[in-house]
Amino acid sequence: MAELKPFLFQAFDKALWRNEWETWLRSFTIYIESEEITSVYKKRNKLLHLGGPQLQAVVYNLPGALVAFDEEANNDIFTPLVDKLTEYFSPQRNSVFERHLFRTMVPVEGEGFTEFLTRLRRQVAKCSFGETKKEIEEICLKDKIIDVWAPVDLKRKLLENEFTLNDFVKMCHIEEQVNRQTETMGAAGQQSTIQRVSHQKTRNPDTLQECGRCGRKGHRESSPDCPARSATCRKCSKIGHFARKCKTKIRAGNHDADGPWAKRPRRTDTHIRLVNCESVHDGEKSANSDCFRVATKGNNDEIIPCKVGGRTMEMVIDSGSKHNLCSQADWQKLIDDQATIFNMRTKSSNQFRSYASDQPLKILRVFEAPISVKRDPEVIATFYVIENSRQSLLGCDTAIQLNVLTRKNAIVEYLDYQIPVTQLYGDMQAAKRD
Repeated sequence: MAELKPFLFQAFDKALWRNEWETWLRSFTIYIESEEITSVYKKRNKLLHLGGPQLQAVVYNLPGALVAFDEEANNDIFTPLVDKLTEYFSPQRNSVFERHLFRTMVPVEGEGFTEFLTRLRRQVAKCSFGETKKEIEEICLKDKIIDVWAPVDLKRKLLENEFTLNDFVKMCHIEEQVNRQTETMGAAGQQSTIQRVSHQKTRNPDTLQECGRCGRKGHRESSPDCPARSATCRKCSKIGHFARKCKTKIRAGNHDADGPWAKRPRRTDTHIRLVNCESVHDGEKSANSDCFRVATKGNNDEIIPCKVGGRTMEMVIDSGSKHNLCSQADWQKLIDDQATIFNMRTKSSNQFRSYASDQPLKILRVFEAPISVKRDPEVIATFYVIENSRQSLLGCDTAIQLNVLTRKNAIVEYLDYQIPVTQLYGDMQAAKRD
């Protein structure tokens, strides 16, 4: 009979250790039974031998895992080892979180009904739904509170321990009261700040003029706070101003095709995040009949601070795609911060390509996670981790669910500060050619 492969747990994310250990231990139990190994001493040695060097390193540094064997007493040295390893790879479950995972499970790409039903049964075995009518009612109330009412910070507190319904109610009341007090204090501070700025504008009318670098009001061209001082112009490629305030004239004639005045081809698949809405006259056909605009206002509409799995992630809305793309750095940060993620996998039927390239981008991981913006209710979304990516992108479907993107019938007006996929994901194709 072929022996088991070593338990190489370091190749998996920590969130997968429990399932991988349970699967390996089940295979090991079947193996020793088929080999008719009954001696506890041989069982322990066989586990250490088949487990491999990574498992051995854990055992020899885990207090209480190795128990001295007494031949006369024939004491059990195998069960304590298994118990310690199970405790190490399988931390205590939180029943509320396990039920949340069960309720949010959906079929993954290419998964048949049988496989999906198997995953459902595996997850429901980890859930506790109560035995009496009172317990069932309390569990349903707790689950509903943590799913649709509690913000992410409160969710983290409620998941720390197995709290009762009374504890849930008390903590939610405190959260609501603190939020009201904080909003009251913040409103008073904001009002005083606005009055002070208004007074400064009265004393200094120069701040009402547009800045010659960025086109915004409130500061002069020489101000160190101007966001365009270190920006590169998209028109002339010079540093120090935005394209909307560019005064460089584009010269016609023979010039370097790769120079700053090179004629650039019209992009038909640029990812749009902000459009200028105009009505379409009767009888006219528009290829841009289903466009989007960002529902937020301000000078930094490109970056949307989101909460993904309870951790902050800055994303850029990509209304040209319905998929959410996670950068490699943000993915590593989610893992390091132990964010709430589930259904992690490496295979996907979807393919992504950067602008003007037929080479598909490499998908490192696919996973689901709760995502929210500010204090709005969170939704469950699918994320694709792209190799060598620099910026995470928020797809239009999820952005619409989060109320940061709205559908409009519009004719597109490209803005100076739009960011195409080629810029967000770097010159990966150029790097590969080099």
